[in-house]
Amino acid sequence: MPELDLNKLAQRLNPRDFGEHMQPVVHRLIQFQDPRDLDSLFELAVNHKDFRARHEAEDAIYKLSEFPEFIDLLVRRLSETSSIEQKELMSRVLRNIKDPLVVDALVAVSEKHWTNFRLHESAVWALLNSDYARAEEFCRRAKVNIVVADDEPGILDIMSFTFMFAGLRVLSANNGEIAYKFAKVSRPDLVLLDIRMPRMNGYEACRRLKTDSDTQDIPVVLISAKGQESEIEAGLKAGAVEYIVKPFAPDQLAGRIKSIIRKSQLGVYNDRK
Repeated sequence: MPELDLNKLAQRLNPRDFGEHMQPVVHRLIQFQDPRDLDSLFELAVNHKDFRARHEAEDAIYKLSEFPEFIDLLVRRLSETSSIEQKELMSRVLRNIKDPLVVDALVAVSEKHWTNFRLHESAVWALLNSDYARAEEFCRRAKVNIVVADDEPGILDIMSFTFMFAGLRVLSANNGEIAYKFAKVSRPDLVLLDIRMPRMNGYEACRRLKTDSDTQDIPVVLISAKGQESEIEAGLKAGAVEYIVKPFAPDQLAGRIKSIIRKSQLGVYNDRK
């Protein structure tokens, strides 16, 4: 770990600004000698029964993310934890980074781990907040194959991991608006959208992709638990090349998506773009 300015850290994490549950943790952090001191901070942030303690712990994590020296440790937590809540928290923290030096540190780590879709997603977000052209270049080097969107974290994780293990590079999003932004900046081989999502549903995101000259040629696949003929017809009318009904076996879904990508590259769907 690079040399850390403990005086600056102590200024950002003043124990007097925290409640009784957080003060012992903060005291250990500002003396920072053992990376394992972060463990109790993350546990507090997602598991403590007291709302104030959870809020203060999350605030402390955001303040730590202002230090380039902590990026490796935060990324390691994102990669190693099995807690979906901690993964969600870390993704939120990393994608809201704005300081150029910290963004540089995040991008540098991300470029060593192209297959870590959560880390990749966070780096793209951080770059979109600061330098769009650089975000495009980052995605070009990453060679994104698929943008996948679903508002259910568990389902999104399953699909993203399945595609990753199938050899596809993934950007994941929890609503259609983010999926559209990711598709525009990364120009993937395919966009997979759940229909029922907040802020921008799958139909709306599909139509927006198909009316944007930068994304109109990217094949879009819609997924939904609703398989009525009217729903399927609405999806295809919005511009989707395929409509997949839930539930599905993850490995079968990956095979089908790879087949659709191959067909698209062969021009099979040209008349539907």
